[in-house]
Parts: sequence; C-alpha cells; structure tokens
Amino acid sequence: MPPNQAAAETPPAENGFTNSQSDIEHVYIAVMGVTGAGKSSLISLCTGKNVKIGHNLQSCTADVEDVEFMFNDHVCVHLIDTPGFDDTSRSDVEVLQNIAVWLSDSFEHGTKLSGIIYLHRIIDVRMAGSALRNLSMFKKLCGENAYSSVVLATSMWNQVNEVEGAQRERELIETPKFWGHMHKKGSRVFRLDRTRESCLEIIKYILSLGSTTLLELQDEIVNKGRQIEDTEAGVQLNEDMIRERKKHQAELLALKTQMQEEMAEHDAELQRALKEEYDELKENIRRNDEEQAKLKQDLKDVHERKERELLELKKQIE
Repeated sequence: MPPNQAAAETPPAENGFTNSQSDIEHVYIAVMGVTGAGKSSLISLCTGKNVKIGHNLQSCTADVEDVEFMFNDHVCVHLIDTPGFDDTSRSDVEVLQNIAVWLSDSFEHGTKLSGIIYLHRIIDVRMAGSALRNLSMFKKLCGENAYSSVVLATSMWNQVNEVEGAQRERELIETPKFWGHMHKKGSRVFRLDRTRESCLEIIKYILSLGSTTLLELQDEIVNKGRQIEDTEAGVQLNEDMIRERKKHQAELLALKTQMQEEMAEHDAELQRALKEEYDELKENIRRNDEEQAKLKQDLKDVHERKERELLELKKQIE
C-alpha cells in the first residue's frame, strides 16, 4: 500500500553529516519481528551498512543494536535492531529483558520512538507457532495506544506468487488476532521488496506522522514502576512458560508409563531411545523452571548483568 508522501521531498544524504550537529533531528524507529523476517536486510538497505544477516539457524541479532544513517541533510534516523522471541542464541526471557532494558533506559534519557516496524515473511503459509507467539508479545510490548505508530510490513515478495501473496496479506489484515485489530487502530501495512526505495518509503511514512509514541512496556516500567515480570509482556511470557511446563509434564508422565510397559519386552534399543527422550523432557522442564526464575529478576539485577556482559564483550574484542 503506498504511504503518505508528506516527508518524501528531500532526497537521502549518502555521506554522513552535511550540517552542523545542532541542525540534525534524531529520529528513532524500532525494527521487530521473527528471526529471519528481514530486519537486518531492511536496516542494511536503508543505512548502506553491513548489518549481519542471519541465514543460519543461529540468530545474528542477539542484542538490541542502534544503527543510524542520514535520511537527508537534516534528519538522522536510528533504526533499532531487536532480537525476535524465537531467537536461537537467547531465551525468550533474555530477549524480553534486553528489549525492556533498552526501551526503559532510552525513555528515561529522553529518547522516544517515532515508530515501530514489524516484519512478517509473506512466504509463510500460515501464522502459527513462533510467528504467532512473537506477534502476541509484540502487541503486549506496544499496547493499543501505540498502534497508530506501527508499520506492519511483509517481506520476501520476490519468493511468492503475487496472487497467493495478496491472499495471505488480506488474511493478515482481516483476521483480528493477526493484524486486523492493529490495522483498525491505525497501524499501516506496507510491502517490502529487495530495494532501498521500498525500505525508505516506510521511513518516509513514519517521519510524516511527525510525532513520538510511548510503548506500553515503557509506561509500565518507567511511569508505573513495575518489574518486568509484572508487565503485560512479562505476564504473557510467564503464562506461556506455565503452559509449556504442563505440556512437558504430561508428556513425561505418558513416556514414563510407556517405558514401564516396554521393560517387559526386553527391547534394549527401544528402552534406550525412550530413556533419551525422557531425559530430554526432564531437561526441558529444568530449563523452563530456570527461565521462570530469571523472569522474576529485579530490573536492577538485569541492568547489572547486562553491564557485566558488555564488559566481557569489550575484553574479548580487545
């Protein structure tokens, strides 16, 4: 869908600052979505900088990263690259903590977001599993009051038939639990191809809004003084982990019964396979409990852990 062209007049500056620093307006836009949806590609196309793109199973966007570029002579756009809640190198709790730390810190220091870009692969046949969970967490992070500052963008149109892609896009827009409710509340839908122009159209639209937004997570942590576990996103994540634990416990009980029945058959190979599956389920439950405990960490402790990780990273670089 073509965006409002209000901010499209000035061509992007290609080579750094051309005016004095005091003349530059800094605009911050968060980029979110599942791993592999094209966040790093969008940022690389906009900025011309080589942001690492995750083609492997391990996600490249482990932490929140600020990548800036001069949109024109007067506007410096900061694209905030965030990990998805299906990140292969971090748990969902760590991802939420990382995002919460950046959002709360930046807000407390006077940095406000002008918009949020949420990316979704149009090649995905249906919205399910990690994509649906990611979207649900995104809605909790934003809150309804920020929906009018959200851009919902579909990527990878070069890999899908136009008619089929349009049908999937329509389903996203018309289904309330997908994008439907957000769209009704003011979120705009865009299509991304593999060109810089299509990426900049989104930036132009967000700039044309001419305002900043307060996300639900920022309001809860900074203004209401809530810990991460007590935020809407934290509660949602905890409920997901409780459901996951119950599922694993039921599977563990069923497997234990099966193991007892198979013992009479004296099939050593089958017993060994069942034991491995049993141990894996127990490990999943242990990790789940560990993550639930981590979610209860005080925000101050999360900050201190992040600082230690940053110091360790600096040592490794040196």
